[in-house]
Amino acid sequence: MIKGKSILITGSNGFIGKNLNHFYSQNNTVIEYSKDSDWTIEEIINQKNSNIDIIINCAADIYNPSEMFDSNAVLLNRILSCCVDKSNIKIVQIGSSSEYGKKKNKMSEKDVLEPRTMYEGTKAAATMLAVGYAKEYSIDVCVVRPFSIYGLHEKEFRFFPTLMRHFLNREKMTVTKGYHDFVYIKDFVRAIDIILNSEKEKTCGDIINVGSGHQLSNFDVVWHFEESFGKYFDGEVGYDFVKKFETDKWVCDPSYAFNKYNFSTNYSIQSGIDDYIKEYKKYYGITI
Repeated sequence: MIKGKSILITGSNGFIGKNLNHFYSQNNTVIEYSKDSDWTIEEIINQKNSNIDIIINCAADIYNPSEMFDSNAVLLNRILSCCVDKSNIKIVQIGSSSEYGKKKNKMSEKDVLEPRTMYEGTKAAATMLAVGYAKEYSIDVCVVRPFSIYGLHEKEFRFFPTLMRHFLNREKMTVTKGYHDFVYIKDFVRAIDIILNSEKEKTCGDIINVGSGHQLSNFDVVWHFEESFGKYFDGEVGYDFVKKFETDKWVCDPSYAFNKYNFSTNYSIQSGIDDYIKEYKKYYGITI
């Protein structure tokens, strides 16, 4: 585990940012940045006493097209521009598996990016910026592309938290068709830590998928929740995709991360859900 470092985390109010903050704040100095910060990103990076060692850029806008370019691409460009002459800083850009677009096979880092939405396009643009800056200025920046991460601190309307509330108190919900490569947040955080502990020769300009290599349907996930809670799902079922860009193939090729960084997921979907339930109940003080 990284220790004794000064770590700037952007998007610190989001799902991944909160989990990284919790993980690293125990043994490091964590500086948080969000849209509501009093200081600009340039002021934080360039202030004389900051001595930042690591930047993890989790900031992103998923739902508001008018904000996506600034949040998903421009902010990274501002960060990288500040670091052109700061060779000591290690930067991790949190990308997205959605950059690949629709693929027929497992998604590999070598695949051509084929974005189909504003979000996918702006995340793909950020990847190109990161790789370009790394090659031209030798900035130690890499892109980590998570697949479908779940766990504590997800937004409440998301699939896993909604399932949690359904099984805890029978909140009404509808499960629709969907296919994903689900990864527990603790595995994702461990992947980030492995990458941050890697030498610049490995990470500079690199792109790394973080996925399990196994695809599950939303209905498979419901079954695993049933196993964990020991009771049946009591909601509605829809058999169509909710979003037009969803696909029946969305799975990671995890071989590059394993071969280069010796990373593979530790949590199966069942053990991840079991741990998530435990963490969720502990965080919210639920005793049932």
